[in-house]
Parts: sequence; structure tokens; C-alpha cells
Amino acid sequence: MSVHNFYALVAGWLLGIMFGTSDIVSYSRMPFLVIFSAIFLILLAYALPRLRLSILFLSAVCILGFFYASATVNHFDTVARFTEAVEREGVAVQVVPLESLRTRVVIRDTVWGASVRAHLTDTSLHVGDLVRYSATLREPTAFLTDTGRVFAYAEYSRARNILFETSDLTYVLVGTDTYYALVRTLYDFRDDIAAVIERSVPLPEAGLAQAMLLGIGGTLDENENRVFREVGLVHIVVLSGFHVMAIFGVMVILAGFVFPYRTRFAVALLATILFSIMVGLTPTVVRAVIMATCVALAYMLGRGRAPLRALAVAACIITFAAPYALLYDAGFQFSFLATFAIVAVVPIVSLFLRAVPTTFGFRGIVAATISVELILTPLISWSMGTFPLIGILANVAVLPVVPFAMLSSLLLWVGSLGDASAVSFLASLTTALHGYIIAVAHIMHALPYAYFTIASFSLSVLGCVYGVIGACIVYLGHRRYGMPVKQKSVLNGHDVSHWRIETIAAVRERLMQKAPEGALEEVVTEDVSR
Repeated sequence: MSVHNFYALVAGWLLGIMFGTSDIVSYSRMPFLVIFSAIFLILLAYALPRLRLSILFLSAVCILGFFYASATVNHFDTVARFTEAVEREGVAVQVVPLESLRTRVVIRDTVWGASVRAHLTDTSLHVGDLVRYSATLREPTAFLTDTGRVFAYAEYSRARNILFETSDLTYVLVGTDTYYALVRTLYDFRDDIAAVIERSVPLPEAGLAQAMLLGIGGTLDENENRVFREVGLVHIVVLSGFHVMAIFGVMVILAGFVFPYRTRFAVALLATILFSIMVGLTPTVVRAVIMATCVALAYMLGRGRAPLRALAVAACIITFAAPYALLYDAGFQFSFLATFAIVAVVPIVSLFLRAVPTTFGFRGIVAATISVELILTPLISWSMGTFPLIGILANVAVLPVVPFAMLSSLLLWVGSLGDASAVSFLASLTTALHGYIIAVAHIMHALPYAYFTIASFSLSVLGCVYGVIGACIVYLGHRRYGMPVKQKSVLNGHDVSHWRIETIAAVRERLMQKAPEGALEEVVTEDVSR
């Protein structure tokens, strides 16, 4: 399948999911939308004859995605009518201890397939327990954030397959679910690591370590969360795809000491999947696992890596499993945009950073930070209402330390199984690394004009901002990577990964073998080592 057709399929699916889960398109407007879209697509296909097949793919898959998302919405809406007192059966899929001897529980109904969120004073429930529960159910309601944004809590909960919440749930144990009983083992392992960190590391460093490594929420107080959010480091205190890929990279390195080249990637991938189940399969984590799987398979099979295609496939898989995640899960949006920035924008930004030294990969870190901030800042401003002016500087100072901080937390648990002196050293190291991250956040936050608050603006304005950013990226990419059309047609393949890079000496030698005498002076060569 050609590149154009592949991305047309992906774009069509995502557009269909977006229209199906939003209020943009209603069934009353459907006939007008179909007529307008048909006319527009016919004119577009006439103007761009080479892309007619791609336009056909985009249209067909967009319609398919729209009806699939609409069916999901209708299913949730039908189930949501049962808001009176009910008595049903389900399995506990999440049990999170809270303060004041309370527990947040998520129970997945065995018939509906949707889940119920409840807060209990009873702490005896475990993941995998089959229960018969009674409760008065209600849908989550939207609320205003500190910056005046309306948080669509109901749609956000639906993205996580949670349809109801209740405060009066009572239950009776009726058995154990086999799959979630195995997951409980991983959760117990996570709780053991969290307990070691809590015993060995002081606050707030312990809270940050638990949040970064294990994805445990509520371990930092509101003031710390606000500081990280306002300096552009909010992605550090929540488990994201960056953390999962860091775990994958560390496991590849560790497995390399024991296993051969290809086997190490299989072992690292298995460990990453188990880690992801342990911390919770949120859309962000699932995206990272899919990317890690593609990378591991590429190395094991000896095939070329196509990270942008892997990202597109991950987007389709996640939106198939959770259609609401596309529009209403900020973590999903941040994760995909950040990965897109690293894959597609970093190569362009790096070309403008020739003056930055490459020692210890510093140029790559700066390029990645600038690219991610460039892509994420509009979305952060729209969703959270803050614009971190020193976000790039803060990320450059913090991101190189994050993998080592996570590794130190993991080694702290390993050390707790052996010598006490090792625990003391690793606890000090873990405290120092996480303390550095917290100190950087507070120092940056104390600087004048470190951030400012932005009034709410519409989704259309956000789309225009990203349109301008995308146009600039395409323009700069064309200026740096662009070639004349005739010269491009000689190259095989649509991707720069198919290009063959030769040194000037090799090109000169090849031309001397083919060209007649005196013709070499007329050949104009260009520096392909750029």
C-alpha cells in the first residue's frame, strides 16, 4: 500500500471517530453534511487526479469510523438510563487506597461492559474479586477548573470505560475472576515497590518517585502539582509514554548483559508489557506499548523502522477500543502529539541547532525539547489555561535526569531484597535525583514571568494555531529537505529512509567511471552530507 493511501485510511478513521463522538455532527444535519462532503470530495478528486484512490479511502473509512463511534455513543447512552438503584454483578478492576482510610474502586459490570466508580470505607476488596453489588448510580458531571475551563468529566470517564459513579455501593463477594487474579499479582508487586520507596525516601521526593515510576496518583500535594503544571513539567509527574519507553530502553540495556542481540528485545518487550499492566493500561500507556512492540519487532526481524506509521497504527487501535479518548483524554492527546513531535519535527529542528554541541547527546535533547514544547504548548494553553514561558529551559534541565531517577527507584526495590547498606546508598541517590527535579521546578517557578494565565479560547482558534504551526514545519522541512521535482523522481521510494547517502568522494569516483573525459567539470555536485 502506498504512503498516501495508508495515511488517508488513518486520517479517515480518526476524522470519523472525531465526528462520531462530538456534537459537531447531529443526525438532523447528516443529509446536508453528506451532500456537502460529496460535492467537495468530487471537486477535490477532479483537481487532484493522482490522489483519487486516497480520497476514496479517506471518505469510506471516515463514514465507517463515524458509524462505529456513533454506535459506541448510543450504547453508552442506552446503558446510562439505568440511574436508579440497581443490583448487578461485576469484577473489581481497580482498587486504589486513598487518605482517611477510604478506597476508590472501579467495578466492571459483567453484562454492560462499562464500569462503575465508587468510594468505599471498606478496604478489604481486591482486584479480581467478583461481587454482587447494589448502588444508586449517577453519571459523572462536568465541572469548572481553576482556570475557568469546563472539564467534560462524563466524556473523560467514558474514555476510560467508566459510565457511572456512586457513593452508596454495597457488595457481597461471589468469586474470583481468573484474568484479574493474575493482574492482582502485578498490583501487589507495584504496592511492594511503592512501600519500599515510602519507607526509604522522604516526602515530597517519595511522592514524585511513586508517580513517575508506578503511575500512582495523589502522591503529590496540590501545591507541588500546580508548580509542575505552571512551569511546563506536568508530564513528569504522571506516568506517560515517555516513562514507558524509558523502561523499555533500560530493560533492553539490562537484558543485553544476559541475552543475545535479538532475544534482548523480546525480553525487554515482555517486561514492558507486564510493567504496563501493572501501572494500568491507560490510552497513553497502550500507545507506548504499541510503539515499543513495533521497535522490538523491527530489531528482531531485521526490518526497517517506521515510527510514524507505528504511531498512526497505535492511534487507530486505541480509538477503536476507546473512541472517546481522541477528543476527551488529555493524556492521550499529549502523548501522541509529543511522540509526533519527536518523530517528525526533531529532524527539522536539529538542522537549525548546528551551534549546539553534540556532547552527551545535548543537541538531541535540546531539539526534542523545543519540538515537544512547540507542539504541546497550544494544547496546554487551551486545556489548562497556562502558558509556560520557561518550559523549554525547564525541560532541558529535567528530562535527561528522568530515566536515571526512575532506574534508581527500581534499583532501590532490588536493593531492599539484599544488603541494608545498598538500600541506604540507593535511597540517598533516589532522594537526590528526585530532589533535583523538584528543586528545578521550584526555581523556575520563582522566576519572574515564568508563566502567565491565558483566557479560554475556542477549539477553532486552536485548530488555526496548529494549522499555522503545521504550515511552518512543512515550509521549513521543504527548505531543508526539498529537492527539485525532476531530481526527486529519480529516487526510489516515498520516504527519506529509502534515500542512499554517498560521500563526495564516492560520487566523484562513480562519475569518473561513467562520464567521458572533460565532462566531469560540467557536473555540479551538492553536499549530500547535510
